[in-house]
Amino acid sequence: MPAKPKLTVEQWAEIRAKRLRQEMTYRALAAEYGVSNVAILKRAKREGWADPTKRPPKPQDKTVDAHRDAYRDGYRDGFRDGLRETMNLRNLASETMRQKP
Repeated sequence: MPAKPKLTVEQWAEIRAKRLRQEMTYRALAAEYGVSNVAILKRAKREGWADPTKRPPKPQDKTVDAHRDAYRDGYRDGFRDGLRETMNLRNLASETMRQKP
C-alpha cells in the first residue's frame, strides 16, 4: 500500500476551515487531500475542533423518564411475582408427589 502524503500546515488549515464551515464531510476532505478520514478525525480531536454536525442532546421530559422507569419496575416486579408463583406451584407439586404412596 502506498504511503499517504504528509500535509502542510496550510493544507491542514484549509481542511479545518472547510470542515468548520460544513462545506465537506470528513470523507470528502480525505478523498480530496489524499489522506484517511480517520487521520482528519484524529487531528480534529487532538486540536479540539468542534464538530458542528453534532448537536447537544435534547432535554427530555421528566414525565417520559418517570413513565419508563415505572414500566420497567412494574415489569420486573411482575416477572418476579410470576416466577415466585411458578416456583411455589412446582414445590407444591413435588410435595404432593412425595406424599402419594
